Amino acid sequence: MAHHRRTVTSAKKNNDQIPSWAAAGVALLLYLVRHDQLREVEERLKIRREGGYVGIDVFVFLVYYFAAGLRKGLKPFWYQARAYKKQLAAVAGRKQLPSSTAISRALKAVETDRLRDQTAWLLGEATGIETLLHHPAVQTYDALRQGWHVFDYDPTVTVLRQRALPAGEDLPEPKRRSDEMAAGHSGRKRGNVQLRRATLQHSGSGAWLFAMLNPGNGDSRNELSVSLKVVVDTCKRLEHPLDRALVRADGEYGNVPQISSFIEHNVNYVTRLNRSALLNNTELHRRLVEAQWELVPDSKSGPSRSAADIGMITLKPAAQSLQDDGSDYAPVTVRVVVSRFPNEKKAGRGKVIAGWQYELYATSLDHKAWPAAEIVASYYGRTGIENRFAQEDRELMLDRIFSYHLPGQEFATVIGLMLWNSRIALGFELDSPPWEKPKQRERTVQIDTRPVPPETCEVEKNVIDFVEKKLEPMVNLLTDAETELISMLGELPWQQMLIKRGNWSWDVKAGLHCPNNQRLNLTCIHSSTRKTRIIFRGKKSTCHNCEHLKECFNAKSIATKQVTFSVNKDDVLPIKEHLGKVRHLRKQCTSVGRELALASAAIENPLISPLDDDPSPDLLLACLPSLFLPAAARHHFDAQVRDLTTYIQLTLPPAPIPHPALLARTEADRQHRRLTWAEHRQRYALPDGADVNIVFAGGRRLVRLLRGLDTPERQAVNA
Repeated sequence: MAHHRRTVTSAKKNNDQIPSWAAAGVALLLYLVRHDQLREVEERLKIRREGGYVGIDVFVFLVYYFAAGLRKGLKPFWYQARAYKKQLAAVAGRKQLPSSTAISRALKAVETDRLRDQTAWLLGEATGIETLLHHPAVQTYDALRQGWHVFDYDPTVTVLRQRALPAGEDLPEPKRRSDEMAAGHSGRKRGNVQLRRATLQHSGSGAWLFAMLNPGNGDSRNELSVSLKVVVDTCKRLEHPLDRALVRADGEYGNVPQISSFIEHNVNYVTRLNRSALLNNTELHRRLVEAQWELVPDSKSGPSRSAADIGMITLKPAAQSLQDDGSDYAPVTVRVVVSRFPNEKKAGRGKVIAGWQYELYATSLDHKAWPAAEIVASYYGRTGIENRFAQEDRELMLDRIFSYHLPGQEFATVIGLMLWNSRIALGFELDSPPWEKPKQRERTVQIDTRPVPPETCEVEKNVIDFVEKKLEPMVNLLTDAETELISMLGELPWQQMLIKRGNWSWDVKAGLHCPNNQRLNLTCIHSSTRKTRIIFRGKKSTCHNCEHLKECFNAKSIATKQVTFSVNKDDVLPIKEHLGKVRHLRKQCTSVGRELALASAAIENPLISPLDDDPSPDLLLACLPSLFLPAAARHHFDAQVRDLTTYIQLTLPPAPIPHPALLARTEADRQHRRLTWAEHRQRYALPDGADVNIVFAGGRRLVRLLRGLDTPERQAVNA
């Protein structure tokens, strides 16, 4: 048997070699350096702090955090990264990475306005993604072979579960950390609160272009308006015609205020129309029967839909829809497209009529370039954003809470989305597809031969009849209940109760009346341990210009008249129980009455005008969505850094002679003036003369890209 000698020795750990999880962060920071964007980031990201780390330091930390993909919180990540804090920070020209506690303090100081002024720039120009946006592969092509930039706008909700919060005299005053950043509840569990992130994505490239966070259900109108401005600015920078930009949004934006915002910004849109009552219209039903239904191109994974054009319909705003200045919205005219598919069950959206589910869509797109079937196909194409939300959660974990200060949470979210865009941009540069338009096939119309049931034409009449039949017995029940309520109230000692009320009166049929002969209705009965009170209230403006105003409890003319009587608790218990029944009936009648009003208005008032009858071009092509694969681009970059070995050698100049402790450096220092933004950044900047040498082993194509040179496989990159 052969004998071999084995020697085991130990040596000091070489911290010049950086862990493999940090390679992606190093590459992404160098990519920003190559595009001269890191210095811009340093100047633009401003966090107001009197001492400590500033915006660029937080940015560098979060770049490494998100790029590492370690799926852990900020504190565990810091424990893993702190051994290399100087080398990793030196890549960006900083002295060292801040600790996780320093990051928490810095995020607490983030200001919303300063961040949102830079969000679009961080996600767009800073990442280099706009080079990709110029590529024809990320555009969608219509039936006339015109290229479109398609944007998906969709808010997402993060739900926070609030646990029980003990309180007691021996405990400090309770305070929830989530109170500042979240509000309301999602409806799925009691005690939940939520925050909403409004996100704008370029569909073809998969790049996020804007994101903002708000507590609760957010600020829908403002979020949409800001996002549309980003669309306008993006098209301007790309020198792309704004009339060939399309925003796809879900049914939350299918109403007059949101459609008005699209029109105001001159941006084309397609959204689900939130006017199901239109499906009760006689003229619309006639068009459903007479329309030519075309099968919608689909993935064969859902119901087989067909689509048809209805025409142009003028939509009036709801009475409660007011602009910020309190004025009414003007009516809007939209092109309405309808889709259908067989369904015997209850409709989750739209309406089921005679075994078919119908759904309405509103759009501003021209019917020649975008036939009805292509509109419906494009609308359902927006569901791809849901897959990207899932990918984002898996790769970046943006559902994690980084700060209970909402602007700080938004800051971390934006940096995470920026890393997403940078990985796509780098993957694209590593293997760019040919710069040529994709080929479109000739458009072939597939007619849906499934007949529309003739009963469809009678549905609107059936709806009215049904609602009227449902409303009539409810009204009768309510009338009887109110009559009985007045009868029960009549048994109270009104003569004694009104002895101090002057000309007030009680009528056994009409109820309580004030001196101006205005009726007041029973509002509520309030019982406590001391006494029981019965409260009556008049209608608004009842007291306006009343001659008894001054002598009647000094009530203001704009106030709602309210009168309270103290009564015996046992006398009013049956009345209180009966009042609950009356309220329930009133609520039911109001709901059914509103349903009847909507149905009647939809039948009597729709203004449907036909589409332009100009002849279509001789040859139409099938609409073609973007064929670019954003996930493949990200994974292409990830594959380059997966096996990359990185060395960072940091050489610092000799430490300067210490300044005398009893002397101010400058007059400003002597006066304790606030530091400038540049002075704040300089606090943790590398000193002049520092030498940072970054060596990559492997990743030849990536290194060549970062240097912009044709280099051997093992190459030093000087920062």
